[in-house]
Amino acid sequence: TVMVTIPEGAVSGSTMQVALASGEIVAVQVPDDAVAGNVIEFAPRSVTQIGAIGGASGIDAEKAQAAIDEAKRVFDEAEREAREKREWEERLKREPWLAIWPEDPEAVAMQKYFFCKQYRVDRKKLQSQVHLRRLKLVLSRSLKRQQQAMKLKAKLIMSFLS
Repeated sequence: TVMVTIPEGAVSGSTMQVALASGEIVAVQVPDDAVAGNVIEFAPRSVTQIGAIGGASGIDAEKAQAAIDEAKRVFDEAEREAREKREWEERLKREPWLAIWPEDPEAVAMQKYFFCKQYRVDRKKLQSQVHLRRLKLVLSRSLKRQQQAMKLKAKLIMSFLS
C-alpha cells in the first residue's frame, strides 16, 4: 500500500497522478470526502514505468519526468502554503490584535488591544467619533483623579520627611 497526502486544490472525485520514488506513475482517485492535507492509503493497480511510456503512448521519458517534477513543485508549494497558514493561525491565537485590526501596524494594534482590555472598552467603539469623544472625557477624568491622588501622596510623604 502507498500513502499520499491530498494536495491543496484537489477536487473530490477527480483522478490525480502520483509519482512513486521508484519512478512509477500511479493514477489515484480522490475520495468524495477528501480534505486537503488528509492522508489517503491505496493499493496501486495500474502502474506504468516511466521508461516504457515512450513507445506505448507517444510521451517520452523526459516529458514524463518534467511532469513529475512539476507535480512535486506544486505539491511542495501547497505544503508550504498550508504550513504558513497553520503558523499564521497559531500566531493569531497568541496575538489576537492582528486579527482585530489587520490594517494597523502591529505595535499600534497591540496598544489598541491592551487599551481596550485595560479600560473595558468595546473595540467597535473605537471606530465611532461619538464614542471616542465620550471615551476621551472618561479618560481625562480618570487621569485628573490619578494626578490628584499622586499630589496628595507626594504631599503626605513630604510632610513625613520634613
